[in-house]
Amino acid sequence: MKNDKGLTPLALGIEIGGSQVFRLLLEIYKQIESTSPALKVFTNALSANDNSSLSEPPLIKAMRKDRYDILEMIFKLPHQKYLDYEQVLCLTDSSFKNVLHHAVMKQHPEIVRKLLWYDSDNGKLRL
Repeated sequence: MKNDKGLTPLALGIEIGGSQVFRLLLEIYKQIESTSPALKVFTNALSANDNSSLSEPPLIKAMRKDRYDILEMIFKLPHQKYLDYEQVLCLTDSSFKNVLHHAVMKQHPEIVRKLLWYDSDNGKLRL
């Protein structure tokens, strides 16, 4: 679900700086997915990336917009269920940069440290 500018509700929450709205959307998406797992509403929203110039995954958008509060919300999700290596480090923006590239460019060592704690044994992030 996107608006005329190609933004999903989660992306819009990051764009306008509404961490409370972003948190509410996360809760609603998690609830929908828990009652109808086949829809994968929440998982798809977190990994949203259709390779268009209007779309970028929420982690990248939050990093690019200096929304560290939203990054922390995403990092605190149950990673074994919603986030994995491919969704976090393999999704890129329109210039082919992933969230780790953005964290390095922003010189944010704590985010870089979190992103590098990848657990290669089970394909999950250890945060």
